[in-house]
Amino acid sequence: MPYNTLEKAREHAKKRYAENPEVRRKQQEATAAWEATLPAGKWYTPEYGRRKQLERRHKITPEQYDAQLHEQGDHCALCPAKQGDDKRCMAVDHDHACCDSEITCGKCRRGILCADCNRQVGFLELVLRDALVFPMLGKDQSWTGRALRYLIDWEHKHKIQKETHGKTQSER
Repeated sequence: MPYNTLEKAREHAKKRYAENPEVRRKQQEATAAWEATLPAGKWYTPEYGRRKQLERRHKITPEQYDAQLHEQGDHCALCPAKQGDDKRCMAVDHDHACCDSEITCGKCRRGILCADCNRQVGFLELVLRDALVFPMLGKDQSWTGRALRYLIDWEHKHKIQKETHGKTQSER
């Protein structure tokens, strides 16, 4: 039976639990089975949170994460930073052209990076996409396109000034 609000659905579930001993018994058994899988009766552990975050955000298990990190020599794929340096876990890098949010498809994982390298790769990826792809598509009004034109214009102007300053009065 569909309910218009979450509150009505919860009300109905509480009523069923209170009035029906079979429903109550099944829920208690399911809860007991779930709690038996937890260490020392804790419903949440940091390991459990890490597993759930990796599975939800990157479609990867902690074992796959550890295997990838081991393939990289147990350090960041771009620098010598190791897991646990600066009290941080490494980040799972992915292609933002494929999945532009925090939750990824799991197919566009590239490697495991320290927080600094992950941030820098993200910025570099944006700049390169903006600088290389947009001008080819005729969308060169981007900031990077304008900045590149500014630098090229300055270089061209500077080159001309160097050439004219290097000539003698009679050569001009």
